Amino acid sequence: MLLVTEALSAEPEENEVLRYTDTQDSLHQNEVTVTTGNFSDTSEKPSLPDIDECLQGDPGPCGYHANCTTTPGSFLCSCFRGYLMSAQGCEDVDECVLAAVTGLQACGSGAECKNTPGSFTCSCPAGFVLALDGHNCVDIDECNFEESCRRELGNVCVNTEGSYTCVCQAGFREDRAACVDVDECVEEERVCVGRGQCENTPGSYRCVCQHGYRGNGTHCTDVNECLSGDHGCDVNARCGNIIGSYFCQCLQGYSGDGHSCYDVDECAQDNGFCEHNCTNQLGSYSCRCRTGYTITADQHNCTDVDECVSSYDTCEQTCTNTVGSFLCSCGDGYQLHIDGLSCVDIDECKLQNGGCSHECSNTAGGHTCHCPFPLILDHHNTTCVNVSSCALRNAGCDQICSLGSEGLVQCSCRAGWELDTDQRTCVDVDECVSLTAAVSRCV
Repeated sequence: MLLVTEALSAEPEENEVLRYTDTQDSLHQNEVTVTTGNFSDTSEKPSLPDIDECLQGDPGPCGYHANCTTTPGSFLCSCFRGYLMSAQGCEDVDECVLAAVTGLQACGSGAECKNTPGSFTCSCPAGFVLALDGHNCVDIDECNFEESCRRELGNVCVNTEGSYTCVCQAGFREDRAACVDVDECVEEERVCVGRGQCENTPGSYRCVCQHGYRGNGTHCTDVNECLSGDHGCDVNARCGNIIGSYFCQCLQGYSGDGHSCYDVDECAQDNGFCEHNCTNQLGSYSCRCRTGYTITADQHNCTDVDECVSSYDTCEQTCTNTVGSFLCSCGDGYQLHIDGLSCVDIDECKLQNGGCSHECSNTAGGHTCHCPFPLILDHHNTTCVNVSSCALRNAGCDQICSLGSEGLVQCSCRAGWELDTDQRTCVDVDECVSLTAAVSRCV
């Protein structure tokens, strides 16, 4: 304990004394005790209230980095750990300098000491780690965790004081505490001959055939991708093999790079040069003619079809060809059906009795007028008139006309014929019925 006493006489009769007591304990705390007293007056005086000097001002009577403890009539200052009391208050102790001067060891061997306010720290150089005591350095075994040596490939890691070294296998070289792969493909010329291509591997290399070839890397032959199917040509493309590769070309009617082909719409440009209609198809197109036309030999132009010649199922009666079509017409006594092809008979008898004065019979494409006996048709074949001579239409007789005694017209038939009931028409006589049974056969 260091005791320092200083006498101060503010007034001679009071003999006031200020005493500092510097106490240092095992915690490196410094205490200063300040006391005042009157030694000349021993008479009893009334006691005064104690003043807490520690509460006066900032940072207080002890200053920074110190604890202030009030005592009866005084106060006590104690410095924080790592600080020493001086005339200016508590100041930091540089333990690193103090250790160097005194020969004491703040940090262990190899450790670096760094002063801090109120304390110090120890740090270690690369390759070492601070021990649990916080003062000494312990070597790091980098081989327990480092990967630069590539031990998985057979290389060896050797720990050294504060570092390590790599013992590299063939195919590696040591470079800055690491085993670096040697790229034989770059450092050795023509390591792979022929069509082989060099591929570097960790610690070695290998020769492989280039794309488009097959073999062991030393002897390589061309692969025909078009035959093996190992190509990327579109289904609408042609595959062509070349040495070491192949090419794709879109088929006619398709466009693209050969690997992807799409249909070309030829009809979109100039109607495909078709005269009439153009129809696009996958990879192609076709020209089609309108009804009544047929395609020519160039497969683009159209020519008129003579339906009246080329077809037998057009018109029922008369056919007239037109450009791109045809027309049907009918003969006298017929009219064209609604289908434009068939002819329908006209029943003239339903139209003013066909112009007949008496009876009218319709016929295909015409009609016939009939007269009751004994009337006959006149020269116009429409009006019935009386018969007075055989001069007019043979008096209506089928075969023989003659005048009777009374001037009336009579009809008769030639041999083998007999007069019908209308007294004008002759019908054949069936002699096979009228002959006797003596005749065995009659034809």
